[in-house]
Amino acid sequence: MPWQQGSLSLLDAVILEEMSVPGVETVGSVSDFMGLVARPNFSNLGPRFGKEVNSIAEAIRGMDKKQLDLITTGQNVTVQVDGKPVEIEPGDLTVEDAELENLVVEREGELAVGVDTEMDQALIEEGLAREFTTRVQGLRRNEGYAVTDRIKIGYVASSVLESAIESHRDYVTEEALALLLQKGLLERADRQEEWQVDGESITITVTNIHEGTEG
Repeated sequence: MPWQQGSLSLLDAVILEEMSVPGVETVGSVSDFMGLVARPNFSNLGPRFGKEVNSIAEAIRGMDKKQLDLITTGQNVTVQVDGKPVEIEPGDLTVEDAELENLVVEREGELAVGVDTEMDQALIEEGLAREFTTRVQGLRRNEGYAVTDRIKIGYVASSVLESAIESHRDYVTEEALALLLQKGLLERADRQEEWQVDGESITITVTNIHEGTEG
C-alpha cells in the first residue's frame, strides 16, 4: 500500500544504520524481488493426460514468468510438448513464490522484506571497517575515555583489514573521534591490544589526546 511505503521510507536512515546495509529500495509487489516456481498437480494431470503426464509435468516446470502470471489470474496457457500445443489450466499446477539466488525473504501479512546477501569486495571492506570501529569504541569505553575525548590510533593489520580501514578512513576517524589514524603502532599508548576482526588480525594502540596537549 502507498501509505505503508511512505511510512517505511521515513525509516530508511534507521535501517541503513542498524543493519549496516548500503541501500534500501521500496517496491510495489513481492514479485519485484522474487521469482515464481510451478509445481505440477499430478492429481489433475494424471486423469487428463495418462501416459503423457511426465512430459506435461516437465513442460509445466519450464513455464516462464509471463505464463505463470496468467495462471495466477485464472487464465489457461498453452505449452509445447513433443511439438504439440497442450492447454494447461490453473488447476493443473500450483504457483509458488521462490527466493532468488543470494536473496533471503521474510514475509508477515502484506509486508515482505528481501535482503541481498551477495557480498562484493566493497561491502566486505565496509563491514570490516565498521566492525573495527565498533571495537575501537568499545576500547574507548573500557579505558574510561569521556565521550568527547579525542584519541590517536596506531595499528598494524593484515593486508585485507588494512585496505578496509584505509578505504574508510574518514568514517573510522569520525566515528572513533580520532585525530590521528596511522599505520604503525604508537610509541606511547594508553592501551595495546591484539584482535581478530572477522578472521583478520590486527594489533592496535590508542592514546587519549588530553585537552591542551597533543598527546
